[in-house]
Amino acid sequence: MPTYVFKCRKCGCQQVVARTVDRRNDFEVCPECDDPMFRDIASEQQGHRHMPGNWPILSDALGCNPSQIHDSMEVAKQHGVPTQFTPDGRAILTSPAHRKAYARLYGIHDRNGGYSDP
Repeated sequence: MPTYVFKCRKCGCQQVVARTVDRRNDFEVCPECDDPMFRDIASEQQGHRHMPGNWPILSDALGCNPSQIHDSMEVAKQHGVPTQFTPDGRAILTSPAHRKAYARLYGIHDRNGGYSDP
């Protein structure tokens, strides 16, 4: 069942409405000030960007052996690409630019990537 979030522009109150019928352009009435409430799409998407949930990503291919995490972090930091790792050795990449810089550091090319990918 779709869930819609409505927000009042006057008093700022929010209301979450679950509907079985798709009426997403309808507005609700604010219970506090009786003004119309409009959809708050950013709240419906829970603060995600245009590509929800992509960053940070955990990369096995750019990761390392768990015993080499400390050394890999030092090398990346020395080259200006500070990178964190998970306890099992996967690299935590925070943005497309970070991914590209870290992959170039090790000479890795993504053959399935797009124009901006490494």
